[in-house]
Amino acid sequence: MMTLFDDETIMRNHDARIRREGRAEGRTEGRKEGRTEGVESMAKLMSWLLSAGRINDAARVTADPEYREKLFTELGINK
Repeated sequence: MMTLFDDETIMRNHDARIRREGRAEGRTEGRKEGRTEGVESMAKLMSWLLSAGRINDAARVTADPEYREKLFTELGINK
């Protein structure tokens, strides 16, 4: 009986560890994807602003998150 309990406990612990590692790996991958998408969105916004000669707006979006979000929406840039 002790051997069965020990084997079950070992398997449960093993399965729990595998799930935790999988979740951590998924979070890490999600963060990488999010950063990549954010950088791409900011690059599109800056490119658009600079090509339109809106230098002051380009400077402002680097420091003003609300204004940056407003322009993302207005210009249809997905973030």
